Amino acid sequence: MKTLKKAGRLAAVVLSTLVLLQSTVWMGTDAALDRFFLDLFHVISGPRYEPQHVVLVTVDDRTLKELTDEPLAFWGPHFAVALQRLREAGATAVGLDFIFQVTPEQWLKRVGLGEQGASRTYDAGFRKELAQGATVLVGILSQDESDQVQVVLPPSEYLYSLPGGAGDVGLINLFPDRDGVVRYLAAAVHDEEEVLPRLSLAVLLAQRWSETSGQELSLPEDQWQSLLPIRFAGPPGTFPRLSFADLLTAPGPDSKLAQQVKGKIVLLGAGHTGMQDFHFTPYSLGVLGQRGQLMAGTEIHANMIETLISGIFPKPLPVLGNWLLALLLAALCAAWFLRLRPMVSLLLGAGLSLTVLAAAYAAFLQEIYVSTGLLLPAIPLVFLASVAVRLTGEERARVRLHRLFGRYVSPHVVDQLVSSGRTPNLGGETVEMTVLFSDIRNFTTISETLDAQEVVEMLNEYFSRICARVLELGGTIDKFIGDAIMVLFGYPLTVPDHAAKALQAALAIREEAEGFAQWMAHRFQDKGDLPGFAVGIGVHTGKAVAGNIGSAARMEFTAIGDTVNTASRLEGLTKAMGAAIVVSKETLDQAAIPARTGQSKQAHVKGRTEPVQVFEFLGFEDLPTEDGVEDVA
Repeated sequence: MKTLKKAGRLAAVVLSTLVLLQSTVWMGTDAALDRFFLDLFHVISGPRYEPQHVVLVTVDDRTLKELTDEPLAFWGPHFAVALQRLREAGATAVGLDFIFQVTPEQWLKRVGLGEQGASRTYDAGFRKELAQGATVLVGILSQDESDQVQVVLPPSEYLYSLPGGAGDVGLINLFPDRDGVVRYLAAAVHDEEEVLPRLSLAVLLAQRWSETSGQELSLPEDQWQSLLPIRFAGPPGTFPRLSFADLLTAPGPDSKLAQQVKGKIVLLGAGHTGMQDFHFTPYSLGVLGQRGQLMAGTEIHANMIETLISGIFPKPLPVLGNWLLALLLAALCAAWFLRLRPMVSLLLGAGLSLTVLAAAYAAFLQEIYVSTGLLLPAIPLVFLASVAVRLTGEERARVRLHRLFGRYVSPHVVDQLVSSGRTPNLGGETVEMTVLFSDIRNFTTISETLDAQEVVEMLNEYFSRICARVLELGGTIDKFIGDAIMVLFGYPLTVPDHAAKALQAALAIREEAEGFAQWMAHRFQDKGDLPGFAVGIGVHTGKAVAGNIGSAARMEFTAIGDTVNTASRLEGLTKAMGAAIVVSKETLDQAAIPARTGQSKQAHVKGRTEPVQVFEFLGFEDLPTEDGVEDVA
């Protein structure tokens, strides 16, 4: 029954956690967390691998400064020189990441200068270089005012110069997530009529590399229309780059240039301060007070190309796999959280969260995306569910027991009672236990010597000392009777060694009394006629009735019966025997630990017809020390 109850609570916590997790999926919280931690992993990992296939040539601030008098639209001759030198240096292909909307000839004609000879041949060198077939131009999908999607291609003069025409134009559209961050690439995009698929710039250049190297791209056929995770090489600045200005001033085929670009794909694009082609990527996340970095569009395309050529695509763990991990994690946490205290569970939950993050990061380094957005919330949700279950069941029992026994036993004993699943029958039950009585010798004389406040001070100090020791040993403080104290061992928490614990407590009380005598001598040193402080202790083991006893107006938890009476009478025998501790044979037999005893006698106890064999208890032959009690005899 107890096992079924625990299993039911465990199942309730796990199922409620899974329901709450599903609600986070419906709200999109899991996806938001996934994106955050994916970005965080990118930032933490820094440069992940060295790019092998792409080199950037950037129109940087120095280039603009050197060509400050020439508008970019009239850079055709410069592009021709750059393309020629890259081709001669052995570049596999060149992607020209500039959107050309008009040629210089078209513009000159528009302003009435088109009849001059130079204006008709201004871009001849550039068009001739485009005809070599090593260059890919870019286009873009855009929407007009009526939301109609159209493909913006280069001017017809450039388009006709390309050997493949529109087939040599790659789309540069980026497809960010809903938070505006670019994490995925689209291999191909259809136009609105789904007539002609347009390849992305990255795919088109990767295909050129494949044709030249003889190595096939490993992109599955069914993923051409899918968004694929980009395997970023690292933060902005990871890719090797050259300045466009250096390319223009290189004296012919340069050996150094050949070493840098031979067999590589070259992306030529903007890289100056004032450009607008910057985008949010995973590296835009700010961490530890540091601002994130935006990445130039050209470098994003370079990362796409490296991903396509390598054929290594980060693989998100399947949905079923993530849910199975969440189920296992929830079951593990529930098993722990239902047994541990809330504060310990919080600390454990924090440790588990860090472990989950570490495992997810290790998987990320192996190009596997684990849903941290599903796994991490599982831990606090299990904690909340387990607290709710415990509050409706175990915690209510704990609060009730604390209310009933908190004054009598240690919190540890109450916790053990709750964990055991056994609730004492407050209506009354017969239990075998060991009862200890202790009172102060010569208390009447002491109290007559001290004033009322001093008597209360003395009792509070003394009881504080001995009660702490009794509670440490698992005793239940039943009641205070003037200067006497009644302690139960073996109830309400059932323990097999209650007799041994009671004997250890008797030794502990005697030890505390000896130390308290010194406190008394120091505290009341002006009371010269004060008698010495000593105690008498009686211990007996047997059956007793325990429960809530009293009237409707006032109830009190206590134990009654012959065992209680006998223990009280044995405490009274300590004066007649001149012993500090008097115990019954039943207690010594039950304790089953070799004891050192003094005088012994058959005592006739009031209320019993049969005599009781009693002993002066001096200590144990070999007292265990794990409970912190030493032999003081």
